[in-house]
Amino acid sequence: MRNKLILKPLIIIFLLGIVFSSVKYFQSSHLQSFLMYDFNKDSYNVPYQEYANNLDVNFPNLSHTVLPMKFIQARYYLKDDSLETAKKLLYGAIKDNPFIKGPEQMLAKIFIKQENYDSAYFYSREAFYKMPNANPHRFTYFRVLQHLKDSTELDKAFSLIKNRSISGHWYDYIYTKHKLSPDHEVLTTIIEEFKTYFPNEDFSIIDDLQTLIDIGSEAYTLSSLLGDLADKKFSEEKYEEAIDLYEKAIDFNQNVYTYYENAAIAYDLTNNFDSALNYYDNVIYNFKTIDGRSEFYKGLMLLRTDKLEEGCAYLKIASNKQYIGSAGAAANVYIALCLNKPNN
Repeated sequence: MRNKLILKPLIIIFLLGIVFSSVKYFQSSHLQSFLMYDFNKDSYNVPYQEYANNLDVNFPNLSHTVLPMKFIQARYYLKDDSLETAKKLLYGAIKDNPFIKGPEQMLAKIFIKQENYDSAYFYSREAFYKMPNANPHRFTYFRVLQHLKDSTELDKAFSLIKNRSISGHWYDYIYTKHKLSPDHEVLTTIIEEFKTYFPNEDFSIIDDLQTLIDIGSEAYTLSSLLGDLADKKFSEEKYEEAIDLYEKAIDFNQNVYTYYENAAIAYDLTNNFDSALNYYDNVIYNFKTIDGRSEFYKGLMLLRTDKLEEGCAYLKIASNKQYIGSAGAAANVYIALCLNKPNN
């Protein structure tokens, strides 16, 4: 009888514990669904403060995908620049799951912000070498090595991931390598190797990196700045000012066809047809663009200057390339201005 009296409250306590755990788990699962959506999208759309007081990161301390809840919580504090709070959570996250290495990578990011590069190196290296194929781990580690000017370690780290089918590894390595030791011949060789590894890749990004290597960081930055200013003047219909800025941008970087193309249109709109023709042809025959924009505007310019047959030929090329711009579809313009003309 006495044993029954003792056992009954123990059972009640046990059942209450199960109920309590189930309620806590249900509440956490509900909140996790919102936070994990944000995490997976790398966004911060969830109004986190509305959830913070209701989320117990200690029970359960792991998400459905075994990510530490302290890790999920820390990213919001990092975004809000509450760095010490974020660090405390991340240290706890490492204890909750020491295998995923996401908390170490985030700690390294915080130490970079705090300019504590010894600690940033320790945690970023731990994250990278345990999970080298994770893009955030690579990116953070390479930024630390860039600051430390450790080209030897950069080469060693890249050797672990270069044969993997992720082009982002190569982009990041080439950019960082350029920052550390801008050897034109070495970097050009690496870029050629990249094109062999990734023959189906869109080469626009890697070609931009090649341009950066060819002309140097300062010239590349200046050309981009001048190009942006020129685009602004162009949009404001200040074509003479735009032309001047495009020409300056070209002086620093001759590899961006849009500088020539936009300058050609600006020359065209200011009735400087010889300069416009020169730049249109440079884009069409040297850059060999495929969108049909230069052919379209060159065709219109030739029509305006009474060169009907030649102008229609270029409009037809633009139509075949299926160009569609602010003036309309090239096919429709070609039909209206060329096919529907008498005796044509």
